[in-house]
Amino acid sequence: MQGQKIDMTFDVNSLTHIMSVLTDLYSDPELAIIREYSTNAYDSHLAVGQKKPIEVSVPTALSPFFIVEDFGVGMSVADIENIYSKYGASTKRGTDSQTGMLGLGCKSALTYTGQFTLRCRKDGKQALVSISYADSGGRMEIIDVRDTDLPNGVKVQIPAKPTKTFTEKIDRFFRFWDPSIVTVTNQEINWLEARTAVDKVDFKIKIDDNLDKSYVVMGNVAYPLAQPLMQGINAAVFVRMGLVNFTPSREALHYTQLTKRTLESAEAALKHQLKTFAEQEIAGAENHTKAIWLASEWNRKLGYNNFKFKYKHKEIPLRLDCFRWVYRPGRNRYNLDSVSSWYTQSIDKKACVVGGFDGAEVSSSQRARIRRYLSLENLDHSQVYFIVDSRTDAVWLEGLPVYDWQEIKKRTKVSRSTTKPKNTLPVYDVWNGAVWDQVSKFNQSKVLYGNPAEWRNLEDWISLDQLKGYTLVRLFKNRFEKLQRDIPAAAHINDHLRKHVKDFLDNMTQAQRDILQAGYNDTRIIEGLVGYRHLLRDPVILNILSNFDANATKVQNDYRGILVLARHLGIRVDEFRTNKDQIFTEYPLVYYLSNSVKQVAKELVDYMNNKYRSKIGEI
Repeated sequence: MQGQKIDMTFDVNSLTHIMSVLTDLYSDPELAIIREYSTNAYDSHLAVGQKKPIEVSVPTALSPFFIVEDFGVGMSVADIENIYSKYGASTKRGTDSQTGMLGLGCKSALTYTGQFTLRCRKDGKQALVSISYADSGGRMEIIDVRDTDLPNGVKVQIPAKPTKTFTEKIDRFFRFWDPSIVTVTNQEINWLEARTAVDKVDFKIKIDDNLDKSYVVMGNVAYPLAQPLMQGINAAVFVRMGLVNFTPSREALHYTQLTKRTLESAEAALKHQLKTFAEQEIAGAENHTKAIWLASEWNRKLGYNNFKFKYKHKEIPLRLDCFRWVYRPGRNRYNLDSVSSWYTQSIDKKACVVGGFDGAEVSSSQRARIRRYLSLENLDHSQVYFIVDSRTDAVWLEGLPVYDWQEIKKRTKVSRSTTKPKNTLPVYDVWNGAVWDQVSKFNQSKVLYGNPAEWRNLEDWISLDQLKGYTLVRLFKNRFEKLQRDIPAAAHINDHLRKHVKDFLDNMTQAQRDILQAGYNDTRIIEGLVGYRHLLRDPVILNILSNFDANATKVQNDYRGILVLARHLGIRVDEFRTNKDQIFTEYPLVYYLSNSVKQVAKELVDYMNNKYRSKIGEI
């Protein structure tokens, strides 16, 4: 009737189903038994003030059991019957000092194994209990009860496989524990060795660069956060019991308003403390440049909040106005930027400064001098800064190496005589594997030459196998004839590469062409059947599979490179590649099953052999 109130209850006839659901609560059964029985054991120690550590034994080949033993409250036969055997029954629901409260974790082993045992000691009596999986969700059988002089406690013994994943989960779980409250045998634990960043009444925050993500730790259980408290910072937040909520399986946090408020408080406290750390670290920097790098790094960690840091009573600027040019010697193209200012966070740790440069621009010959100087001095700099020395903000670059432009010119000067001596050798730009070097003597047995523009266009191919063993020479067109007179065997780089393309295409076998003509489905079918080629009767298919197995990948990659190079050189190539499936047209069923060839390869081979035998009249 309208307004009638009805209390919701359990259907007695459905209790078996409900217990089965609760038994299979966990998505990670291995981690569940590690977590539930270890925290139950420690809760038992807390209940009686036991200072002795709980004892955990990791499964091995000789002892394939996961064992947890405590020396706390213990359990009598009555406790087993009235509490341990009942889903939802718990002695911890009225306290925030202990982890368990749901009355489900003690049955978690049944999600991992069909049977495990308890040895329960209390007040001079020891009970041996077998717990097994049944249609009702679980069944307990008291095997034996006898007198004992051992202290109160419970020993849980669960059959377990000594796998690598099991031991990794043991390590990940216990690393957040205090080593004084647990003893783990048969395994070393990588305990959390983090510095405490925040220490408050409700929570402590520890930072460890070795953490894979951020966690909230409550009651010795680490719950991974969906996202870090702060971008770039992995932290473990140890909270007081009851300050966050978790899902019934205890595998994840439940993001209720309580959980969110706790995380927001932890984030605010961490940001405040990290800013203090940052200020202390920046203040201790060796020079202005290192202070800039530290400030940029901390700003990234703190979420690009543009905190205003100071060094030696000066505010660290976001930009420097002393820049004129930024040169990147490792690039062949677009390597010079004209700038009036530069973001401090972009100052490269492998950069250097060129001082005393008064030119209106940095010409290509001046850049060549820079490269030559770096090569002669064996220096590795990714960026070269040309600055206005008189600007006061230039002090922020004091930590970078500084090279004087006049010294660079002197060091890289090529001596020239007004009267050319007899037998003086011409100087050429020769590639030394990293930069173009000016030399007069080099190996002239195999020489390839080209002008600067041609070499720039070939910068992606300068490391080709076809160029290895050759001396690469760069010079302007007006010197080509003299080089050819001096070194008759020298060849133009484009002529050499054109010959390489032609030789590659002319020397391709029919089998290689077949591989390149394979369509998408053809390729997948060949990959699935190649391991069964010795069983095939069709000689055409057998030949294709044999060549595919031997060198198909190399042929396809080499051919792809040749096409790109040919297009660059303006060579027209009749491409062999096609997307049309045509190799197995006589065996239509193979195309129909192309998505699962590897699974039915043997059956397809039988089908193809029967079709081929029918074709040649054997059947």
